[in-house]
Amino acid sequence: MKLSINSLMLLFFPAFLAAQTVEDANKMIYHERFNSAETTLHTLLKSEPSHTAAWYALSRAYIGNHDSKTLKDSLLLAPEQVKNDPLIKTVLAHIMLIENDTVNAKMQFGHIMKETKMKDPAVLAEIAGAIIDSKSGNANEAIELLEKAVKKDKNNPAMDILIGDAYRKLNDGGKAYKSYMSALDKDPAYAAAEYKIGKIYTSQKNPVCIFRFLKKR
Repeated sequence: MKLSINSLMLLFFPAFLAAQTVEDANKMIYHERFNSAETTLHTLLKSEPSHTAAWYALSRAYIGNHDSKTLKDSLLLAPEQVKNDPLIKTVLAHIMLIENDTVNAKMQFGHIMKETKMKDPAVLAEIAGAIIDSKSGNANEAIELLEKAVKKDKNNPAMDILIGDAYRKLNDGGKAYKSYMSALDKDPAYAAAEYKIGKIYTSQKNPVCIFRFLKKR
């Protein structure tokens, strides 16, 4: 039986709409409009509770809002197929780190990396980001994971931002600057990189460099 154009549109429109909704939420998160992203994603998840990408975006919004408790409570109610996704498992381990359950968090990270065979750049980046966020996190370990992730996702400026954040954790402003500039090379409109570079100059109390940088941009 042949499907008409209208029938095909009806088949694919819900998936397209969901993809657009997650994309919109990710843009809100990028601009730190976390509450708006949470509202958007909760609306989507009411109709599509097994939408893993939406759950992951929601986790980024909650962590951005420093509300790991609500995130944990929400994820525990997620469908099993969502909780079994490696990326969501990584988020749950990230929450363990936030709760200072370091031993179990590291154990979970190890299991997840073994499960994914260190081949999923999103998982590697999420683990690295969790390590960077943790006060006791080993920034050098995060950089090693991110270097592996970059090999599999070479054109993603977010990876360079995380590497820069790891170098800032090591108080190496020079390498952090190079990483943020690498993000701008990949995407000249990537405002997060400009913001991070500005923070380096601000921490160095160097308004002249800030002015020169902005003038070049």
